[in-house]
Amino acid sequence: ESGRYTIVFNGEIFNFQSIKKSLQSKGFTFITESDTEVLLKLYIDEGHQCLSKLNGFFPLLLLTIPPMSYLLPETAMELNRSCIRFKVISFVSHRK
Repeated sequence: ESGRYTIVFNGEIFNFQSIKKSLQSKGFTFITESDTEVLLKLYIDEGHQCLSKLNGFFPLLLLTIPPMSYLLPETAMELNRSCIRFKVISFVSHRK
């Protein structure tokens, strides 16, 4: 909505419906029925700590502009040790 956040996500969040209800009680609104939108709004609400609430498997990349920060799967593994399955995602940056 603000253009400040970007998410690249491929996976499934099994408990996204209960997370969505919790976010709605805080005043968040949703345009879609997707777990991706719920994940992004949970990140907006809680930052990197949101990963401890997720039940599922997923690679993801979250960008916040400005300031530029990112969350890659390696970080997700450190923050969410209860998640058992991960898919592989590659991130490449080319600078001239």
